[in-house]
Amino acid sequence: MRRPHRGLRTWLDLANSVMIGDRASDIEAGRAAGCRTVLLAAPCVQDQRAWRVVGDLGSAAREILGKGT
Repeated sequence: MRRPHRGLRTWLDLANSVMIGDRASDIEAGRAAGCRTVLLAAPCVQDQRAWRVVGDLGSAAREILGKGT
């Protein structure tokens, strides 16, 4: 399953969940579900729709855990 499936929403706490993706459609899906969103992108990319924009999964994890630079 690549994106949050509607049937899973009953047990997920979406307000405390994070959707990580590498496309605008991933960010849109996460926002529609009520999640914070992290865009994996090149450092020069800025997307105001994403909660954070990072270059790799390690950076995403640090941001989610509040240990970003």
